[in-house]
Amino acid sequence: MRNISDIADQLFHTYSTETSSAITDNEHVSQLLDGLLTLAPHSSQRIGPDFHWGSDPLEDANWRFQFHCLVWLDRLRESSLKAESVEGIELYERLLQSWVADNPVDSPPSDYSWFDMAVGVRAIVLLKAVGHFGAEQWLIDAIRTHGEHLSDPDNYEGRGNHSLHQDMGLIAIGEFMERADWIELSVDRILAMLSTAVDDEGVSVEGSVDYQYRNYRWYEEAARRIKSATGELPEVIGKALENMPIFMAHATSPSGRYALLGDTLEHRAPILPGTNTEWVRDAAFAPKPLTKLYKGGYLFARSRWATWKEDPSVAYFTLRFGAGRSSAVHGHEDGGSITWDMHGEKLLCDSGLYAYEGGPYRLFFRGRESHNVVDVLGRKYYPSAENPLICFQETRTHVLATIQVKAIEGVEWHRTVLFSLEHGYILVDDRVRDTLMPAPILQRWQLPRQSVMTVNSNEGIVDVSTPMNNLLRFSSIGGRNSVRIAEGSEAPISGWRSEDYRMKFPTPELSFVAQGDSVRFSTLIEVHDRPDREGFISIADSKRTSKSLVVSLGGNNWQERVELTSSGFNVTT
Repeated sequence: MRNISDIADQLFHTYSTETSSAITDNEHVSQLLDGLLTLAPHSSQRIGPDFHWGSDPLEDANWRFQFHCLVWLDRLRESSLKAESVEGIELYERLLQSWVADNPVDSPPSDYSWFDMAVGVRAIVLLKAVGHFGAEQWLIDAIRTHGEHLSDPDNYEGRGNHSLHQDMGLIAIGEFMERADWIELSVDRILAMLSTAVDDEGVSVEGSVDYQYRNYRWYEEAARRIKSATGELPEVIGKALENMPIFMAHATSPSGRYALLGDTLEHRAPILPGTNTEWVRDAAFAPKPLTKLYKGGYLFARSRWATWKEDPSVAYFTLRFGAGRSSAVHGHEDGGSITWDMHGEKLLCDSGLYAYEGGPYRLFFRGRESHNVVDVLGRKYYPSAENPLICFQETRTHVLATIQVKAIEGVEWHRTVLFSLEHGYILVDDRVRDTLMPAPILQRWQLPRQSVMTVNSNEGIVDVSTPMNNLLRFSSIGGRNSVRIAEGSEAPISGWRSEDYRMKFPTPELSFVAQGDSVRFSTLIEVHDRPDREGFISIADSKRTSKSLVVSLGGNNWQERVELTSSGFNVTT
């Protein structure tokens, strides 16, 4: 067993336990001395003075998880020492000894006492306690029990950040206890998970931009722990940590915020010093290409590398494809979904996270109903189905992609999207074949909060006035479909967005609706920041065949004839 000061590089809490709690360290101590505990984002709960370890005041899994991680208890120790609170230190000592005594592995009082990730996180709390108590036998025995539990393959799934946190706890214990076998096991597990968690382009397989960042932080922490325990850093981790910020840079919109893809909350994109993520404050850090296609299922494109503070006209576009949600722990049913930002505003919006817990709203925010996709009412969605990219083509002025989606029961859907880097418009051609008709088929568009729609059914046009005085127009080409508008509906759930955890608000959804064994939606989407309705793109003529869409478009001082197929495009001016 090593001296605890010899493993100082292991004694840090994981990024997962960082909170934005509004209470100060002194308030944390004061609350606990009064029997209250605040675990963000939850409100304070009275669980003292007894502090029973089976407590679950909110009947909430996340609360129970944080409760048994004990990071809040380590904060009590640190804060009490800083405040020179004898009562706080006495409470810390009593509670830690109480947890060890009252939470045996074979009969714990809570389903989260020995929950996988909680054990790994709590291991650091116990190791830090050695610096306070010294190598007392009850504490060393508890640390050994945690090491044995974490090393047991029956308690290890080997995927996702939960298992990674188990390994980070085990490697720290292994270094302290001088267990070379535990260190070797942890390193082997971490490298095995990295090979499946992050691809060779540096893209996390979790299906979420937020979790791209989180995985970067976690694997950076794992890298530090491996280097502390072994004296070297495996090259494969170094390469992943080099590539992952490039993805984050492309996934950052001109607003300086992440594209809201998968389980992602609305927030400013974190900056990692010295990486491409610094482009939002220094354009010299921007990646060279305006367009980036990742085989992991992401297409990003922008008109230029600039924030809206520098150039409000910058356009930004994303498209999702690839593996289904069953292989993306924090992904959504968003194959084929697009988002679009321009003129300082999110115009085609993604759903957000809402919450991890199950229930109808979790299913909605994760499901197709809240994304910019084609959907068929009442049909099952197969989360294991792939949504392959079957065509990608780019020029200096345009980007085209075609996605094939077979995840909807009885349906084959091809979406071809052309994004104009020069003029900012989006041309969408959706072709849907339904073998189980009849059922309404919807082309869904999720719009900015408090937008106002004007429908011109005769011309196949829907105009949208946004809160930021942008004018967004949807023009149906080659056919007139009925229009459905929803906002804040409870039955069925539709027209909602979430930007913060467990918070939702009503937003308008525009849907074009058709029905039949073969349905097609061809839609031109454009936006202007002018206060009048002049300057919209004119459609001089259009022609659709079973394989192509040909449209003549014109704007102020420009004209284009676009020939679009699922296998490519041609634009003449």
